[in-house]
Amino acid sequence: MWLDDVFLRLQRGLDRLVRRARVGTPPERTGRRFVVIQIDGLAATVLDRALAEGRMPFLRGLLARHGYRRQPMAVDLPTSSSRCRRTEG
Repeated sequence: MWLDDVFLRLQRGLDRLVRRARVGTPPERTGRRFVVIQIDGLAATVLDRALAEGRMPFLRGLLARHGYRRQPMAVDLPTSSSRCRRTEG
């Protein structure tokens, strides 16, 4: 078993425990929601083309029928990608 698997199992168990231990009344619903979908390195033109070609039906449905809107966002964090190297030996 990889160390990652152990940590993921611990995290899932802790998440379940926190959900069950919540005490008090839930926060009041205001009807307004905020959703951020970020795809690292995705250009707006590529997203537009994918939406127009029907490659993202769920997102297109959110934008068309459910009142969501696209808005540009500037992020000051550098892009990142995970690299995992295994050495044979």
